This record gives sequence, structure tokens and C-alpha cells, in this order.
Amino acid sequence: MKDPVSNKEVSEAMIEKAAVFNSMAMEEIETMVKSGEIVILKSGKILRRGYTTGTCASAASKAAVVSLLGIELSSVSVLTPVGLRVTLTVNKLDSTSGVARYSVIKDAGDDIDATNGAEIVAEVWFDEGSGIEINGGEGVGKVKKRGLPVPVGESAINPIPLNQIRGAVMEGLQSKMSEMPVSGSYPQDRRVMVKIEVPTGKKIAEKTLNPRLGIEGGISILGTTGFVEPFSLSAYDSSLILQLSILRAEGYKTLVIATGATSERIAVKMLKIPRIMAIRAGIRLELVLKTAAKEGFENVVIFGLPAKMVKIAAGWIATPLYKTPMSQKLVADCLSSISESISEEIKRIEAVSIGEMLAHLEKADAGLLEDLFRAVSKRASLNCSKLLNGIEVASAIVSRNGEVLGCDKPLKELMEVVK
Repeated sequence: MKDPVSNKEVSEAMIEKAAVFNSMAMEEIETMVKSGEIVILKSGKILRRGYTTGTCASAASKAAVVSLLGIELSSVSVLTPVGLRVTLTVNKLDSTSGVARYSVIKDAGDDIDATNGAEIVAEVWFDEGSGIEINGGEGVGKVKKRGLPVPVGESAINPIPLNQIRGAVMEGLQSKMSEMPVSGSYPQDRRVMVKIEVPTGKKIAEKTLNPRLGIEGGISILGTTGFVEPFSLSAYDSSLILQLSILRAEGYKTLVIATGATSERIAVKMLKIPRIMAIRAGIRLELVLKTAAKEGFENVVIFGLPAKMVKIAAGWIATPLYKTPMSQKLVADCLSSISESISEEIKRIEAVSIGEMLAHLEKADAGLLEDLFRAVSKRASLNCSKLLNGIEVASAIVSRNGEVLGCDKPLKELMEVVK
């Protein structure tokens, strides 16, 4: 059996394990998998998928257009982009003559999502002309930068959810509903106007990457599959890829990558660059590097704190810091070319973290730290360059208070590169 949303294989053993873990019948688990509503973890635990803003907007839009045709509904069935049907609860809002307003409260399932619980509103009315026109209203952002799948100046409703909303409206107009026949009639010579709103969208957007992506005034209406993956990095990955696409569209040839929030702040201040030029990769460094190669950047500069940069130098590029073994041997290896005695001392240190190890080293011989960091930054650059198809890489190790601890190129040279 395949998961119809992710297209991943779901074995009978996984279903049996989930049945035992959750005290459920295997047939019930199979039905839930086929519906797309759950994800089974390796442990057997079940996580519930939620619905995207695109799916919510589609349901609200369909309910509103059907309301104009004379029927009030409390739930609506809509088709998702992966071909599965879902039924969502809809709420009728105050409307004026000739205008219908419905909303859906977004349920993100077991995903910790900034938009979970947000009210997605659709306002629908008939106007002169023909066809279906869909726009964003209050709380839906406007695209201000090139490189996104939506043209500059338009509402941030991505193409796939835009088509999903249009399809839902057409279903409503054509009365393809099992609930009941439509009692009203659709004036064929009229244009259907749809406005999607998110009353709290502007505030929610502050918690997202939209401001950095060049989307102002609200959130985006998204959804490739129509479902929200529980605890998934897919949305974060998509935003990182979009950031790089925007930078290339804006003409930037050098990419500055920070491993976290602190190193990002330091890189922006030290290199005197606009914030949009620095990408906070976090645990998705490998993805960012591979995307940089595809986008055609000419130079890459990486800023990071000591522990993370040591991990990268050790070859742990794609793994979260807390899941990687401490690279005590790497530190010792880097030191061996500088001082064999200090290298041996590092091997003997009973440290539980890179920070503790470096503190021991500073106490033993502070003068060697700069040489150590330079050696680590060189190796980090070398490891990252393997994913960049020959793109030049430079790395800088910085402290939390903004001090450059070591880099494989002089700071002035790095500043020249990013100009």
C-alpha cells in the first residue's frame, strides 16, 4: 500500500505495528492511510495530517458560491491537488445582499504551524463579465520581489492552491455535490468574484519567513498536496529554496549562509550586507548548498559558531547538531599539524561538548586557538565545496559576541567578495 499524499510505501508490518501501538484494528489503520489523514512513524505512533490554507480557502469559497445559489451548508467536500476528497466544516459569516461570506478554521493536524487555528475567509459575489477571478484581501500578502511562483504585485496565492480554489468554485457552480441539488441558478453571463481573507494574517506573517521572501501584509495561501505534513520540514525547505531563487532574480552572485540566528546577525553586521542576502540554513545546510549550485551562485560565504563549524568540518553537514557525535578527534587532527603535544592533550580531555573542549584548549595555550579555528574553517569550506560543483567557498567562525575567531580568508577579502 502507498500513502496517497506522500507516495511513500506503507508496508503491512508498519500497519500492524501502528495497530498494536495505538490499540486499533489493522483495517481501521488501512482506511485512515488510504484517506491521507495520517502518517505512521517508525515507532508505530500515528500523527494526523492537517489541511493547507489552500484547502481551507477552497472549502470556504465553494460554500460561499453555493450560498449565492440558495443553499446554506455546514460542511463542504473539496478535491485536494493529490486527488483525494476531504470534507471540512464551514461557518457562515455576516453577508450583505448579493455577497456571501464563509470561513474555515484551519486545522494543521499534529503540525506546529503558525497558521493553525487561523480563520480563512472567502467572500464571493457575481459581477459583470465571465469566468472566475480570485484575489487576496485583508491578511493575504502581496508579492514585492521577483523569483516567487507568483508575479510581483499580485496576491500571494500560489498557483496550485489557486487552481484548487477555482476548481472548488466550479464544482459549486455546476452543482456537483452529493448533499442536495442546487435550488437557485447561476447567471451564465456573470463573472464570479472571489476574495480570500485572513483577518489575523498580518500578525501571523510576522512569525513566518514571508517578510524575508518579499511578501508583505499577510500570509501566503499555500498547498502542493492540500495536506499539512505533521512535523514536516517541507514548508521550511520550500521557503529556503524560494529565498535563493529571489536572490538570483535580484542579481546577487554571492550567497552568505549562516548556520543560525546569532551567526546570521553577525554576518549581516560584519559584512555590511542587506539582511535578505544572508540565508539562515540551520539544519538544512546541505539543501541550501545544493540549491546554490543549481541557482548558479558564483561565491558562497559561510558564517557559524564554533561547535557547528567543527561539526561541518567533520563532515556532519546534513545532520542536526544535537544528533552528531562530538568531533574531539577532528579537533585533535586539526591541531596535529600545529602542535603534536597539544593534539595529544585534546585527545585526553574528558569534555562533553565542543565548547568545553575549546575552553580546556584556551587555558592550555590560548595562542593556538586562532590557528585551530583557521584549520577548522578550511576543512569546513572543503567539505561544503563538494556540494557546490566548483563554486568558491569561504568560511568564518565567530563567537556569540561578534568576534571573528578564525576564517580561511581575511575579513577584508570576504567583504570584497560580497560586494
